[in-house]
Amino acid sequence: MEGEFAVKANSSSGVVYEGGIAGRTSVSYSVSIKNYTNKTELNGTIIGGLVGEIQNSGDNKQIILENCLNLAKLTTTSYVGGLVGNMNATQATIRNCANGGELTGTGNYAAGGLVTHTTTTAVTCENSLYLKTDKVTKGLGDQADSAGVITLDTAKVTNSTFSTPIADFLSAIAPAALTVSGNAKLDGTSLTYTEAGEQEIIFSWNGKPLYSKTVTVAAKNMSSETVEIVGVSDSYANDTATGADLNDVRVIYNGTELVKGTDYTISAADGNFTITFTGNYSGEQTKPYTLNNKFTATSDSLTVTYDGKKHSIKVETTPAEGVNVQYKTSSEGTYSDDVITLTDVGTVTVYWQATKGGMTITGSAVLTITKAAQDISYETKSVSKSIGAANFTNKLTVNEDKTFGEITYESSNESVAKVNAATGEVTIVGVGTAVITATAAGSDNYDEASASYTLTVSRRASATTPDPEPETDDGLPFTDVPKSAYYYDAVDWAVGKEITDGVSATQFAPYASCTRAQIVTFLWHAAGSPEPKTVSSFTDVPASAYYAKAVEWAVENGITNGMTETTFAPNATCTRSQSVTFLYRALGKKVESSTSFTDVPANAFYADAVNWAVANNVTNGTSATTFSPNADCTRAEIVTFLYRAYQGK
Repeated sequence: MEGEFAVKANSSSGVVYEGGIAGRTSVSYSVSIKNYTNKTELNGTIIGGLVGEIQNSGDNKQIILENCLNLAKLTTTSYVGGLVGNMNATQATIRNCANGGELTGTGNYAAGGLVTHTTTTAVTCENSLYLKTDKVTKGLGDQADSAGVITLDTAKVTNSTFSTPIADFLSAIAPAALTVSGNAKLDGTSLTYTEAGEQEIIFSWNGKPLYSKTVTVAAKNMSSETVEIVGVSDSYANDTATGADLNDVRVIYNGTELVKGTDYTISAADGNFTITFTGNYSGEQTKPYTLNNKFTATSDSLTVTYDGKKHSIKVETTPAEGVNVQYKTSSEGTYSDDVITLTDVGTVTVYWQATKGGMTITGSAVLTITKAAQDISYETKSVSKSIGAANFTNKLTVNEDKTFGEITYESSNESVAKVNAATGEVTIVGVGTAVITATAAGSDNYDEASASYTLTVSRRASATTPDPEPETDDGLPFTDVPKSAYYYDAVDWAVGKEITDGVSATQFAPYASCTRAQIVTFLWHAAGSPEPKTVSSFTDVPASAYYAKAVEWAVENGITNGMTETTFAPNATCTRSQSVTFLYRALGKKVESSTSFTDVPANAFYADAVNWAVANNVTNGTSATTFSPNADCTRAEIVTFLYRAYQGK
């Protein structure tokens, strides 16, 4: 029968006895309770699932509990037993009984899985079970458990691994009354989970739920387990040849054949069978086999500099014998025996396949040819020249084997030097610095190349080495006229004679080119600025121009004529030959001596003027053999010529 009620018995001392059948019994005859299940929660001082306390004072009288079960929670303040709280008899037998209820309490209480406290002389237990917990560690409370007491350790009902037994889950072999459901099985004293995943494990006693718990069961890792693969060979012609055997293969583990598709899958590649475990199993195992036609094939990408030769990707095979390699240039294309080569600059992806006896290896590599460098250079990186120097060409070294583009030249500053774009010949134009660059044009297969040198052009002086530029002197207001400069006295004289002023209050611009208008004005001022008798007819000399009267005076006195009948070209730069000619016509006389300058022909219009200028120390040549008649004249040179010409006059 099943009890769903509680029976209490209160003592005069305030002790509350409570049991599913009786709170307390005290008799002198044998007591037998059979086939009873308690499902009612009980709460008292001395509690048992069947009886709170049993007293039997008769000689040789027994207490028999058989096929009884407690499933309810029992709470006490003193004694609590799964079946009986306190038992006092001559003999007691507990047969095929179990407690699945929670035994708990408050204060310093005692608990027994079956009985908490007993003074019975002999207690016999047969196939009776209780749930072991942190608090409930014995079946008979204050006595040692007899052989028939079986412990179910709830702490061992925990997360585990599929098919791995949890040892000593029971203290003795499970009786027939104890069963388990929910993908688990009892094996002697062990518990084994029969399926991976999260699931509820339910233990029953004679078909009635006794205890349950939800656990997570991990798949069994088979990577290190011993398995047997049946139905495959040790060698094949190639991986593809394993196909038939893969359909018939069997995998045996611990004497049991695993189910293909449920417990594992199998594949073959690169000389290995690979078993991938699934479902209740995890991990992988491999079984090697010999490939009769096995070989390896690799290739590396290649980058080279253009050299006019054919280049190709190399596919390395081991062993090399019997391997056929084919190529294509598109992943969608068709393989061919023709080796793919590249000669000119560019990039191509080479796809290849190597085959031998049914085994095929594919791969790809990138072939790249980059542009080659051309080789040109200047041995002389820095060149110094002075105004009036002859045209020159700095030697460019060209490596004919590595230079193929057309070479052109350019100047970074054409106000200092101009360069012939085709030949590299340089013409000096003015004072300053210019970078002369030679460039070999690039092409499809060659990079552009360049080489350069720095040209420094200085003012021309009577000495071969230009004077240094010391700190400026306070005697003149011009910051660009140092006192130690060769033209200092000439500028001082010209400004004092009101022949000329600076280009600003603080600048004289000694190295600026002197125009035709400026030099005739200097001469006119030096002559005392006489009033001309005629009016200029030149169309480019306005009557209001500062140089108008100077031009009229110079023409009247035969010092110069216009560039044409109607133009004077006042802004044209005055050359060295023109400067000494103007001075000679204004101040000089023909001399008998002659110069030996190679660039002053005897019949030149300026020949007598050059002879006079050199004889009177007005100027020297630009070198021992050259006068540079067509070189531009600077403002410093003009006032120096004037100053020297007027000395002693």
